[in-house]
Formats: sequence, C-alpha cells, structure tokens
Amino acid sequence: MYNKCHSDISQLQETCQRRPSGNHESLSADNANHNVENGVTAEALDRLKGSVSFGYGLFHLCISMVPPHLLKIINLLGFPGDRLQGLSSLMYASESKDMKAPLATLALLWYHTVVLPFFALEGSDTHAGLLEAKAILQRKSVVYPNSSLFMFFKGRVQRLEVCYAGLESAPTEQ
Repeated sequence: MYNKCHSDISQLQETCQRRPSGNHESLSADNANHNVENGVTAEALDRLKGSVSFGYGLFHLCISMVPPHLLKIINLLGFPGDRLQGLSSLMYASESKDMKAPLATLALLWYHTVVLPFFALEGSDTHAGLLEAKAILQRKSVVYPNSSLFMFFKGRVQRLEVCYAGLESAPTEQ
C-alpha cells in the first residue's frame, strides 16, 4: 500500500509541477501555492507525501534490517527492503511540514546512533552515520533547542565519538 501511495503521490506532484507557468504569472506567489487543480493543492500534496514517506521509509528501513536469508524470502513475496530508499524517504518526511516530521527525524537519529553502531550494518566503518546524526542535530537544534529527546541523541553522539576515539587510539596486537 505504501509503495502504491508513494508512487501515486509522486506522480501527482510531478503533474502539479509541470503545469504551464503562464497561469501563475498573473497570480501572486501566495495564491499560486493554494491554486486548486482537481481539488488538491500543492501544499496538501507536499504534506501528504511527507506523511506517506514516513511510513514508506520506516517500512523499507525495517525490512532491510532483516537477516539476509529471510530477506530473500521477503523479497520473493514482493516486499523490497531498500535501505537507501528508506533513508531518503525518512529524510524527505523529516523536512516536510507534516505532523510526522519530528517522528521521522527521531527515527533517523535512532537509526544513525543506535542501530548502526549496535548492528554494525555498514561493516567495519565505525563512524557510519555519526556525521549524518550530527548534521541532523545541528539542523534541528533551532527548531527543538530544549527537547529532551534531542538532548539524549546529542549525548549519544558525544558518547559514540568518545568510544570511537578510544578504539582508534588503542594499541593493536599483531
């Protein structure tokens, strides 16, 4: 369902954006965003895509973390588990104006600071996701300066930095 909804909304957005700009030249910029075509505004499509992208991204991300032998069976049933697609959809959702944007941001932070280090999904790269988490926290610190959840993730990033610095400075046995 998420796949179908996501592709339909993306097609509607493309159709809405490809409309001739001649119709909008006489309208003010404020009215152009609220111009109704087929009963749907561009703003409503953006919010809807943000909402659907949250579920679509989480679904892809969760399926992609299934063990490889089970992932083959799940893929045969028609459920793709594309981690990059899931992350990009969650990023889109976190930047949207939908009410699920904070949840998408928290899901991204959880993935980058808890899941990646714990499961070592990216192989031997111990810094995977740490830079991304720092960038997300920096962008969202203006919006959520005193949020306890964001403070938790800031502390988690600092702890991971200390752990990784300790791993790099530890002597290696040969």
